[in-house]
Amino acid sequence: MFQVPRIALLIIFSFLSSQVFAQDYDLGKTAYQEGDYERAITELKPLAEDGHKESQFYMGLLYDLGEGYEQDYVQAAHWYKLSADQGYSDAQYNLALLYEYGEGVEQSYEESFKWFLLSAEQGDASAQYNVAIAYDFGEGVEVDHVAAIKWYLLAAHQGHVRAQYNLAVSYDEGEGIGRDYKQAFKWYSLAAEQDHKNAQYNLALLYYYGDGVLRDDMQAYIWMSASATEGDEDAVEMRAEIGAKLRRSELEKARRLVKQCIESSYSDCSVEF
Repeated sequence: MFQVPRIALLIIFSFLSSQVFAQDYDLGKTAYQEGDYERAITELKPLAEDGHKESQFYMGLLYDLGEGYEQDYVQAAHWYKLSADQGYSDAQYNLALLYEYGEGVEQSYEESFKWFLLSAEQGDASAQYNVAIAYDFGEGVEVDHVAAIKWYLLAAHQGHVRAQYNLAVSYDEGEGIGRDYKQAFKWYSLAAEQDHKNAQYNLALLYYYGDGVLRDDMQAYIWMSASATEGDEDAVEMRAEIGAKLRRSELEKARRLVKQCIESSYSDCSVEF
């Protein structure tokens, strides 16, 4: 009689188990995304208890946000930690946040930095930004502006708007890196296009003073108006100062371009002659 070798049976069993895990996880994840938290718990909790890192993360999220359970940061930390210990980046990031704010765990910038770094090393842009902040302000690690620049760059290249802004400020002020107005202009521009009002304000100043870019009062007026629209009170006063330097025809054109700029969600803000 033909007998299947023991090793083959183990491989088959492992394969079938992984298939069942994947199917149940997909059902649980879909239920969570649809707001059916009771069904999500039914599908995900057994998997999480069996060590499935993605399911452990979702269990943490359910407790963290009070979805399907009463909000319980201690339980959230428990499940995030189980997942994070298995290298799951999202769990590492959320666990870092709990340590940063002391929710469900004893507040610790050192532990927060540890978990942000592990997530950042896997490419998470928000974690990279937080590692940069930690180095910039000495939260859980010694101040190191050069290291902060490294992590701001990694996050900024992924489109993280606050990283782009902080990187621009670093180039603008020469902190952690040589002062370079052209690089400041580049990163302020990218952040400004993502509705960052402080970046819009500082970009307008670069145009106004001709730092890193040819001086252009009309372009300065456009970006200062954008910042004012986003709620920067200082920009309102500065816009008036810039507008006073424009001829009537230029001011009328600038106002039309401001409307175009805002309606395009800041993707079409260039002056064309």
